[in-house]
Amino acid sequence: GFLGMGTNNVAELAAALAALRAIRDRERLLRLYTDSAYVHGLVTRPWKPKANRALVAALRAEARTFQRAEFVRVRGHAGVPENERADALARGAVAAGAPAVSLRELVASKAADR
Repeated sequence: GFLGMGTNNVAELAAALAALRAIRDRERLLRLYTDSAYVHGLVTRPWKPKANRALVAALRAEARTFQRAEFVRVRGHAGVPENERADALARGAVAAGAPAVSLRELVASKAADR
């Protein structure tokens, strides 16, 4: 699904949160690649969000559930195959009319809901 109308930052945060929540083994090394400087900064630096506070808090809390986590910033639209594939999948979901995901439900759900 997709978020419907929203900002790119909200979509990037929600995608990162959904990805983390999809991983069951919290003892393995997590390495999340993102082309979002916003997401990368919010999870690797003590940035204080001015918007999307609940979503940022949920992402940070989820990241803390992993024993080892790395967040890697990649350049967007620079030919990184996995990043290009993620962008294509996102565009495809929108074009195919995938049902929208409730941001409120995504933020409210807990790791135990997996």
